[in-house]
Amino acid sequence: MQCCVRRKLARRVLRALRQEANSLQRYKEVSYKLENKVVELIQTQTVKDHLIKSLDEDKGKLEQQVTFWQEKFKAEKELRLHVEASLAETVAERETQEEAFEEERKALSADAHSKVAGVKKSLATLQTTLDQSQETVSKLEAENKRLQAKIEESAFSLFLSLFSQGESD
Repeated sequence: MQCCVRRKLARRVLRALRQEANSLQRYKEVSYKLENKVVELIQTQTVKDHLIKSLDEDKGKLEQQVTFWQEKFKAEKELRLHVEASLAETVAERETQEEAFEEERKALSADAHSKVAGVKKSLATLQTTLDQSQETVSKLEAENKRLQAKIEESAFSLFLSLFSQGESD
């Protein structure tokens, strides 16, 4: 019986030693895994730190670009407003000039129409005068022919009477 008890005790001790050995092996494995994990995390952290640093630099550059473009946009906006104001001024001046030209054109057109009407009236008067003058000229030519014929007739009769007196003498 003592043998059995010793055997049992030895088995218990053996089991405990095996468990302890397994535990140490397990601790070594876990320790090794944890060391690998720590190394991996350190590498990951280093990569992330570099990435953060790079992103911070990019952020700074982008902020500078945003500031540059904001200033450029502001300048362009001011220029656009200035050009729009200048354009509005020019358009207003042009409209004023167009109105003045339109008024002048209307005045000149009215003046031209009145002059044309006056010229037409004068032309009609001159045409009437011309017609009357031509009629008078025709009448005078006819009268002139009649008087020339009468003069010729009178001259012929005088010539005949002088000729007949000269023969009678």
